[in-house]
Amino acid sequence: GIDWVMEKDWYDWKAAGLHELGATAESVTVEQTRPQEVRVVIQTVVGSKKHPEAFLHQHTYTIQGDGSVRLETQVSVASGLKIKNLPWVGVSLRLVAGHEQFRYYGRGPFENYRDRNSGAMVGVYQSSVDEEYVPYIMPQTFGNKTDVRKVWIHNDAGRGVEITAVDGVMEASVSHFTDADLLESFH
Repeated sequence: GIDWVMEKDWYDWKAAGLHELGATAESVTVEQTRPQEVRVVIQTVVGSKKHPEAFLHQHTYTIQGDGSVRLETQVSVASGLKIKNLPWVGVSLRLVAGHEQFRYYGRGPFENYRDRNSGAMVGVYQSSVDEEYVPYIMPQTFGNKTDVRKVWIHNDAGRGVEITAVDGVMEASVSHFTDADLLESFH
């Protein structure tokens, strides 16, 4: 028989080279769409050695005069990429040091995922980046929150970022580690 581990999505992704993706910006356009609004569209090709053009990723930033930014992201999968399930697709933001306070409106207070979130009630929860850490035996992503409508990440003075799911809900987490850090770690 087939080893059960080989059936996991990770092995399909790794075989397709999705664990070592690189991105190349194909085009960047900037236009002033209103007196106090600028739109920046970045088209990026994302791929690996095995699939150099696995995804087309478009980010559209609409920047308002008051400093607010709306980010729309769209990912298209190349027809030649034959895998059963795609890995998570999302946006990762890096903030300057000191933004340790985490508050969100979504399911919590414990980590939850789409396939196991019915016991996590929707509410406003507050924690810190350190408190969100889950010490799994094998390092992996952790602390996910589902059905999130809004996230606030700020420093002790209350300055930081506010992220709102404009069209429905999103998933969110905070960490001192990148996904790449976790992927390469064994403890």
